[in-house]
Amino acid sequence: MTKLILILSATLFIYLPGQCQVSVELTDSLTLNGGDVVGASFGPGGDSVIVQQVSTIQGHRMRMISRHQTKNRSPVLSQDLGEISAAPSQICGRVQFDTRDDKILVCSAYAYIDVLDAHSLRPLLRMGDGKPQQIFDFVMDEKLNVVATLSLSLSRSIDLCIYSLSTGKLLGQTRFSGQNLSSMNMADSPRTGKVAINIARVSKFGEKSSVSICDINNTLSCTKEFQTDRMNQLEFFGNELLGASSDTESKNDCLVRLSSDGKRENSYCASDSGVHLFFGIVGKRYVVAFTGLTKYDRIREESTTTKSTYSVWEAEHKLPSATLDDPYGQDSDQRFGRIVTSENSAAFLLYKVHAKQLFVYRIISGEKGDRRVE
Repeated sequence: MTKLILILSATLFIYLPGQCQVSVELTDSLTLNGGDVVGASFGPGGDSVIVQQVSTIQGHRMRMISRHQTKNRSPVLSQDLGEISAAPSQICGRVQFDTRDDKILVCSAYAYIDVLDAHSLRPLLRMGDGKPQQIFDFVMDEKLNVVATLSLSLSRSIDLCIYSLSTGKLLGQTRFSGQNLSSMNMADSPRTGKVAINIARVSKFGEKSSVSICDINNTLSCTKEFQTDRMNQLEFFGNELLGASSDTESKNDCLVRLSSDGKRENSYCASDSGVHLFFGIVGKRYVVAFTGLTKYDRIREESTTTKSTYSVWEAEHKLPSATLDDPYGQDSDQRFGRIVTSENSAAFLLYKVHAKQLFVYRIISGEKGDRRVE
């Protein structure tokens, strides 16, 4: 297939037969004072960004959350959230908005979820407080009025807990084995009332992912775990479950579609780099993912980066429509990259844990109309 590639300023366009013209524009960059970024999210409407940071002050790790307008540059609103014992790389940094009740849910403390007033950032309550645990991830479902947390208990079991979004009351709990745990995260499908649990475990054959689909709609019930090569991240795209591998050395890796029996089907690919680590769904119409590549030097026993880019796919197409360079440079640590997407606009932002700058992008389509995956 013939490609015509034009590089204009910082935007890369790739034209392929059957695809419309898509470009990616850098609309804003935020340089932050204070500590390391550990999490971020777009506000409702996509015109603001909420950022979590951790600063080390005289040996104490202090949390802060701030809100930044991406258009009119109004004054920054910030709120201190207190001290924690975890290092930034060990923190669950997810931020989610409850637009119905104007709340922000923040995951940066080990044992609980902070619930904040969306306007003042004032703390309202702590969800899960008093339960001895380390929370690795959480998701919120406004329609069901629940929050699901994934945590590691003192007994080394993995707990999936469901809380009332309104009151913070524990509504249900189920457990998974914590044996040989490496990492874990989760994804939600608000349309179906389901969450996907991704537990990476160490084995003699390398790391594998144990994936379960759990129904949080009426009763908390989960399907039998299925095994697959380690997935660094899972996300629902409509009714489909997509996964990104943790390996950055293969050009053959794609975002894969996972079925309930563990079968994998390549879904979004990039032939010159592969697709790895992180991705996000933008406006129910686009997929954005990391398309970097590393090479392992067996003599030096270290990996070097050979390519560090991000790519954009239209929902219907297997090959990318646009690609942009990593704004942090090729030599930055790929493992700490993060992609945050907007549900209501064609916007996404990139940041790296430990960095103090975020980059906001907008996807521009040359096609009229709107094609979405619902």
